[in-house]
Amino acid sequence: MHANATTVANVDRHTLIPFERAWRAASSEDSTVGGSAPSLRVTRWTCRKPCGRLTHHTPVDQYLVAITLRATDLQFVQNGILLYDGRLAAGAVQVSDVNSESVAWFRGPCDVLHLHVPHGIVAQLNQEAQSVANVPTAPFSDNRFFLDPEIERLGNALLTASDMTIAPEALYIEALALAIVTRILARQSVIPAGPTMAHEGRSKLPKWRLHRAVDFIEANLSLPIQLHDISASAGLTKMHFATQFRQATGLSPRAYVIRRRIRKAKTLLLQSQYNILEIAQSCGFATHAHFSSVFKKATGYSPSGWRLRCHAQRASAPTSTPTSTSASGERLALHEFDE
Repeated sequence: MHANATTVANVDRHTLIPFERAWRAASSEDSTVGGSAPSLRVTRWTCRKPCGRLTHHTPVDQYLVAITLRATDLQFVQNGILLYDGRLAAGAVQVSDVNSESVAWFRGPCDVLHLHVPHGIVAQLNQEAQSVANVPTAPFSDNRFFLDPEIERLGNALLTASDMTIAPEALYIEALALAIVTRILARQSVIPAGPTMAHEGRSKLPKWRLHRAVDFIEANLSLPIQLHDISASAGLTKMHFATQFRQATGLSPRAYVIRRRIRKAKTLLLQSQYNILEIAQSCGFATHAHFSSVFKKATGYSPSGWRLRCHAQRASAPTSTPTSTSASGERLALHEFDE
């Protein structure tokens, strides 16, 4: 499918990584990476709005590596098999084997980097890798989506380098592109076949990992909590943990932490004489203003207004007043999810 001027951004902009006029297509006019044949090409597909049905057939002598630069909503079919359908995270990687038929529907804006890798380059790198590791004899045969922070970093470095116009930067781009290919081969040598991003996205966090994560959050509500700290407590990477945590609880880790902070704040507002700033700091909020903003967004009331309202309810109908029991009850409910 060819893109029109409203779909692909800046297709005529001069860059060492040209924008594609058709999805996954590297024209003969596009810059090549490396001065000798076979040549590795790097291109970029950018859509400002949802795209219709897109199709591409990889040549019989060329692989294609796709690196998602921004999160998007995608349905992707290859060789008649549905590989992905849903929200795709930035940094997701997919490798298309030679002679593969791909069909995609982008249901939102997208930005994807494509490496068009000749079979000869992959064969050479694979042969070198086999001398030091147990690399599969059929490289790039796994076409499932996966996440790899190192490849994401290399992809972003490619974009930065593409804005440089001096000749030596083409050599830098070549080195980065080859590093990506080498990284994929290295993954195949150390990562056994098993669940990939699409499967992990549908699996829930095992109960014991959920217990660890929730316990860590509860113990640190008064402190800054980063995603990597929570995921480390559960023994997972950030990307895998965030997806599985949402599947298990229905909330992102950030949303769950905020909910727990608000619950703790409600308990302190009802059961203590602490002022609003002291409660804010006890619940992990750096300032009175930030605490008040988040609390009002969650409850519809300012902290002081909520406290007065609940005290008035307690005076008139004590049994209707929220207590800490509801907070612990919600916490326990999150432990009841099956593995």
